[in-house]
Amino acid sequence: MLSDHVEIYRRLFNEYWAKDDETILDAYVSIDHINHTLGVHGPNEYREFMKPFRLGLPDFHFDIHFHLVDGDYVVIVWTAHGTHLGEFMSVPATGKKVSFNGTCIARFEDGMVVEEWSYPDLMGLMQQLGAFPVMA
Repeated sequence: MLSDHVEIYRRLFNEYWAKDDETILDAYVSIDHINHTLGVHGPNEYREFMKPFRLGLPDFHFDIHFHLVDGDYVVIVWTAHGTHLGEFMSVPATGKKVSFNGTCIARFEDGMVVEEWSYPDLMGLMQQLGAFPVMA
């Protein structure tokens, strides 16, 4: 059986980040939340951070490979997939199917995500979109 924290974090991936269900974001991300690597604070900044993904990769979804739990911390290793159908980070739509890997770490208090560290491979994504050269 998964811990409550793992279930909550999976719901954020599958229902908010992938499907834009804002009720999940509001229910499980603290108003005092901070994502240390992305510079995102609270649910409202999360909404702003996700806009380019929603526009550029409207079918954005995740495969969650595994999770680790240590007390109030959850680590999830994932691969995101999507089709580049709209502008993303100044790159016009290419129609390419893309995927990129990442890891996220969340700390919970009282059933809410209060801290995160996120490590998406955005360079790999941008290389797939042709924005950066792929090194040999």
